[in-house]
Amino acid sequence: MLDPSTWIKLEDVRLADATRGFALLPRHWVIEHSVGRAAKFRRLASDYQRISETLAELHYVAFGFLVLHKAAPLLCGVHNTL
Repeated sequence: MLDPSTWIKLEDVRLADATRGFALLPRHWVIEHSVGRAAKFRRLASDYQRISETLAELHYVAFGFLVLHKAAPLLCGVHNTL
């Protein structure tokens, strides 16, 4: 059974009563976008590993690659990104 301390905390997104029209919501889509990008890694798309720790380490590598890819323009001073 999973430990409750490792569960993801979910939050309700509610608009204020006085808000009408367009209103910004919290950036919950960032997680969905990152998971979608990580799904493109071939090793993560198919579960080749028999040991769960190896699969977890590959997730760290994939998300590290995504973070470095996103931070590279900031570190190098380049403004043209894909």
